[in-house]
Amino acid sequence: SCYSPTQLVARASQIAAESCCPSTQNDPTCCEHQCSSHPCGANYKQKSNAISLYGQTDGDCCDLLCSGFSCPHGYEGISTAYSTVGSTRTVCCVQSCNSWSSNSPDSAGLYLNGLASLSSEWKDEYTFIRVEWMGTQYIQFRSISNPFVNRSAGYTGSGQSDNQLFNLSDFASSDTALSNWVQSAGGAWLCLSYTNGPAEEAAWAILPISNAAWDLGCSGTSDMGRGAYYYAGDCCASANSGWVGIKNRNAQKKPPVTDVTINTGTCTIPWGAVSKISPPSHAWQFKVSSCTNPLLGDSVDDVSASALQSGSCTIADGFRLDGYSSHIRFSSWLWGGVTSIEMFVKLTTLAGASQSLFDCSNHVAVVVTSSYDLKVLVSTDAGGLTEVTAVSFASISIWIHLVVTIDATTTSIYKDGVLFHSDASGQQPDETSGSVCYLGKSNDDLDPYLDGYISHVRIWNGVALSAPEVATLYDFREDCSTYTCGSDCGSESCYSPTQLVARASQIAA
Repeated sequence: SCYSPTQLVARASQIAAESCCPSTQNDPTCCEHQCSSHPCGANYKQKSNAISLYGQTDGDCCDLLCSGFSCPHGYEGISTAYSTVGSTRTVCCVQSCNSWSSNSPDSAGLYLNGLASLSSEWKDEYTFIRVEWMGTQYIQFRSISNPFVNRSAGYTGSGQSDNQLFNLSDFASSDTALSNWVQSAGGAWLCLSYTNGPAEEAAWAILPISNAAWDLGCSGTSDMGRGAYYYAGDCCASANSGWVGIKNRNAQKKPPVTDVTINTGTCTIPWGAVSKISPPSHAWQFKVSSCTNPLLGDSVDDVSASALQSGSCTIADGFRLDGYSSHIRFSSWLWGGVTSIEMFVKLTTLAGASQSLFDCSNHVAVVVTSSYDLKVLVSTDAGGLTEVTAVSFASISIWIHLVVTIDATTTSIYKDGVLFHSDASGQQPDETSGSVCYLGKSNDDLDPYLDGYISHVRIWNGVALSAPEVATLYDFREDCSTYTCGSDCGSESCYSPTQLVARASQIAA
């Protein structure tokens, strides 16, 4: 029996295995690792059938848990699913309306007013553009799949529209028939106009992201109300992202578009919001061809601004304050407490007494003195008064990006994206309804008026922007120096249909 065929075969196999794979070696030509002995890494769990599987990696032997799954932009992890096996948004994530502003992976893709960059996970049937308007309004959409032909007819009517105009899934950039420069853009533009002009007048263009200075969406002329867009950044070069550009120059005309938002599921993203920045409560641009219509629209809320006493507007320089009587008055609203104020200012002169940049009847004022100091004054109904001064802050004839934040007792003043001065002895303003607020004018009629220009004013109620947020705001500032469409950059001719079509064709070629 010692030499029986069964014994011999078994022993021969044993000896062969020992000589090929001695216990001190791990020769892959003879042996395989069983998954049952593989220690799974963090955020992984051994597969249920590991005993019958072979491998040496988490991918071979383990399942990913939701604790290791990165939820996409606009979603957050489900706490109860932390130990659940899963690697999909549906299993592991729930939609979060707040996360889009603080955790956007596309932070480079948002311009000051109206460009929203969205990750691929938002491209579903629940995401759409929602537009409200009064009177007759024409809305045209152009997708990357057909960049020079209108995708939809104009919408007309009055009142509020909750129509789903188009899905973000329309932005998919997988169409191999497209040329490379269109594929790389990965986005689409929605143009709003009170005039239903022909397509050749709109001169829609989707230009390569590789040349960020030339991402222009729609041509602009003062009579048609269309606009051109500058896009800074490289968020959209990947096929896994999409974006929407919205240019509304009707805010300065009648009938106005009263509200533009991006709706995704149960969340609403306001137009005018900046990625990685808390959404502003109010935003006014002022860089328009004319502000003879006294109502200048708030692109986020419904607080209108009135250009008074011969105040004028230009696309190049925003609102012109003549130093004699012109100013902007805002309609009243409830605000106070923690506050952030942003604006771009270009001063012409600083002769004489202090000039008011911003002044409200709830006792908040931002003034610049003849010695070039910037002062933030806050007084309360209880009699408290604080004055925070940034010495030698101002300059003449150059644009300054100014941000003032008031948080509890600390007032911070930023210049061109950098903290210039901070004082912990301040106080926050009273919360007041019906505040009368001005740009370029004090609440005291005897004080001098501002001589200079103001544009891109935004206010955050209840939010004190952080230093990184202010730096991001400055990074996404409007900078005409990057345009190459003409020496008179910023004027209407810079955005003419002829210029846009010519430049678009040049880049495409």
